[in-house]
Amino acid sequence: MISTKQLTLMADGRYLCRELDIHFQTGEVWAILGKNGVGKTTLLHNLAGLKKPTAGQVWIDNFPIDKLNAKIRAQNVAILLQENKYQFPFTVEELVSQARFPYQHLWNTGLNVKDKNIIQQILTDLELTRFTHRSVTELSGGEQQRVRIACLFAQTPRIFLLDEPTTYLDYKIQLKLLKTLHQLAKDENKTVIQILHDPNLAIKHCDKLLLMFEDGKVLATSSDQVSAKMLEELYQIPFIGIENDDRTFWLPN
Repeated sequence: MISTKQLTLMADGRYLCRELDIHFQTGEVWAILGKNGVGKTTLLHNLAGLKKPTAGQVWIDNFPIDKLNAKIRAQNVAILLQENKYQFPFTVEELVSQARFPYQHLWNTGLNVKDKNIIQQILTDLELTRFTHRSVTELSGGEQQRVRIACLFAQTPRIFLLDEPTTYLDYKIQLKLLKTLHQLAKDENKTVIQILHDPNLAIKHCDKLLLMFEDGKVLATSSDQVSAKMLEELYQIPFIGIENDDRTFWLPN
C-alpha cells in the first residue's frame, strides 16, 4: 500500500536514512522507534507527502505520493502531527467535522447522514461527547490530543500516520487508542505507522518495528524479534529483559 523506493533523508549535513526500501502493507501496525533527533518525525512527514526527500520517492499503491492531488491524498493518508496548537475557538464538533472535507463536493459542502454518523460515533468512542459544543481552546492538553485523534479517525483514511499519539493521554486512553488502531488495521485493512517512545507498548501493540539509529541506519524487524542488543544500540543504554506470562518486558538497566 505505502512504500519507499531508495528514500534518502538528510538534515544539517547528516543522514537520517539512506536508500530506504520498505513496504508497509495493509493490515499492519508499525512503530517507529529511536532517540530524539534521529529523524522519526521527518520520515513520517515524508511518508505523508508533507516534505520532499533528499532522494528517492514515497509511493501509495502504484503512484508517487507527490503526484496525487490533495483531495485524493487526504482520502488515503491522514497524519497526527506532534504539535498542533489551536488558534481559533472552534467547537469540538466543528473541528472534527472539518475532517470530512476530502469527501465533500464543491457544490455541496454540508455534512450528509454518513458524515454525521461517523463524527458522532468517533466522539462517543473517544469519550468526547460532553465536549461537543465546547471551544477546543478551553480543553486540557489530554482532551485536545483526543480531539486531534478524533479528527484523524473522522478522515477515515486507508493509512494512519501518528507522531507520538499517546502524548498527554492517561494510561486508560493510551491503551484504548493503541487497541483501537490495532483493531482498525486488522478488521478494516488499514495501515498504521506511529512514532512511539516506549518499546514495550510498541512490542505489545504493533506487528513490526522500524528502528532508526543515529548514523542513518534503519532496521525493520518483527516485534517478537526484538533483543536487548537492538535496544542498547538504538538508545545507547543497557537493557534487561524480564520474562512474565510469555512476554518479555524491556527495562533500562
